[in-house]
Amino acid sequence: MQTYYDLFGLPFGAPESQVKQRYRELAKRFHPDVNPSPEAAHQMQLLNEAYRILTTPHLRLAYHLRMLALIKRQKVRMSAEAQAHRVLHVESARSGIHLVLLPLIGVVVAAALTYHWMHPFPFQKLDLRRFQLKKLPSYLYLPTSIQRIDLSYNRFTSIPSEIEKLPLLASLNMSHNRLRELSSRIAYLHRLEELDLSHNQISALPLGIGEMMRLRRLYLRGNRLTDLPEELFLLPNIELLDVRDNPLSPTARDRLRNFQANTTCQVMW
Repeated sequence: MQTYYDLFGLPFGAPESQVKQRYRELAKRFHPDVNPSPEAAHQMQLLNEAYRILTTPHLRLAYHLRMLALIKRQKVRMSAEAQAHRVLHVESARSGIHLVLLPLIGVVVAAALTYHWMHPFPFQKLDLRRFQLKKLPSYLYLPTSIQRIDLSYNRFTSIPSEIEKLPLLASLNMSHNRLRELSSRIAYLHRLEELDLSHNQISALPLGIGEMMRLRRLYLRGNRLTDLPEELFLLPNIELLDVRDNPLSPTARDRLRNFQANTTCQVMW
């Protein structure tokens, strides 16, 4: 699968400065003023389009996300095709059905990609589930319009600092990662209304949790919490608190019991 970066002979996600430099170099070879051949004109058209996309911030982001989504869909499709092959091998009588379904799935995927190409803005949700990421790719510029981020089922050991300055971010899903502890910098996420940290390895909550005044839903299931800070129970808008499957101490359980008796918050423990 050739990318715009391949046209410039650059690695995927190369910085804008390298794209501009390489464009100038190639333009000297393929520009119609110096190379009148039809092939050169066509190559120059491709280079112009790639340059426009890769040097315009929101178009560059749209392209990067589209490529990541395409990679993800290819993995899903390969898995689905392998499963379909096994089913076809075992249930040959139903082969006609599967042969019809697979092209239909391809049409649906193609339609979705076309739609997101034509209607890429504004970005409100970033979905990078199951990419085995340890950190956010450096080439991903996060626009301030993002409201929801899903980074579940990756390999993050901390919450990415890049998301701390997103002014509209209301929902963050970091479940099923490798978080061991949370920094007090979590206070920078005070705009969040929903935070999912379930199924990590977190053993303690920082005092910064008390600064998240807008938080309504907090998922902490499946961690290593033995205690819960008093600040957690003072959050004014909390509606749901899930702390199931944690080795909570008797003191923490008493706090939860009292909290549950004196609030309308749905407590799961």
